[in-house]
Amino acid sequence: MSIPDAVAQGSTVTLRCDYDLEGQPLYSIKWFRGESEFYQYVPKEIPASKVFDVDGVKIKVDVSRSDANRVTLQDLGRQPPAYYRCEVSADAPTFHTGLQTGLLSVVVPPQRPPTIAVDKHRFTTGDHIRANCSVGPSFPAPNITWLVDDMPLSNLVGDFDESVLHEHAAGLDDERLQTLRATLRITGDRNKMVLGCQASLYSVYRQRSASVLLVSEGAPKPAPVRKAATSGASRTSGSGLSLFPLQFLTSRTSLVSFFGAVLVFRR
Repeated sequence: MSIPDAVAQGSTVTLRCDYDLEGQPLYSIKWFRGESEFYQYVPKEIPASKVFDVDGVKIKVDVSRSDANRVTLQDLGRQPPAYYRCEVSADAPTFHTGLQTGLLSVVVPPQRPPTIAVDKHRFTTGDHIRANCSVGPSFPAPNITWLVDDMPLSNLVGDFDESVLHEHAAGLDDERLQTLRATLRITGDRNKMVLGCQASLYSVYRQRSASVLLVSEGAPKPAPVRKAATSGASRTSGSGLSLFPLQFLTSRTSLVSFFGAVLVFRR
């Protein structure tokens, strides 16, 4: 059986059912969504094709493009993932029956590529850099892959944290549509990094954001060292005049005040 894993809402898809009856004629081929039959092909009947309604689900069969090996569905409406099944029966005398099953999802992909924003474009080695990747609205929400220099971040060795927030798409009537915002915190440990993000939804949607260049300004600079202040009691002037605390002065010493300093003259 040939069936895609997912298709976009409103698209057309052809499901194929390949089989070998080992020389016996075909009696019928029937197609089911879950347990509900929606198409049957019986070559001995006129018309050979018949279409049946399925409760609660929009299935529009293009009879002109459906036959003993395929069924074509048009304008698919959004619906939960479901198993599609084909049942093939051989004609008399054996009436042997075989079946094949495949899972199909109908999704609403985002209409635009994801967008990326960072809190800084230049960093000091060892800094933490914060980035946001936003995409939507869609159903279901896509997967996000962070890229550094075009390589998935998960494949690289480094320190990073990631979180993902799903929100209802504001301003839209369809409550099932969601926007997604992924947040990344990464350590700047290279001279430069090219950061981006990629969003994917099954095989239907895969797009990348614009790239952001992050440049290192080098290692952190050491803080300047300040010299300790010298005690005033230990300083000596070059003219031989000494500065002493008052309690060390003797009766034979006279004081002269000059610009707030105490000068000691020896007799």
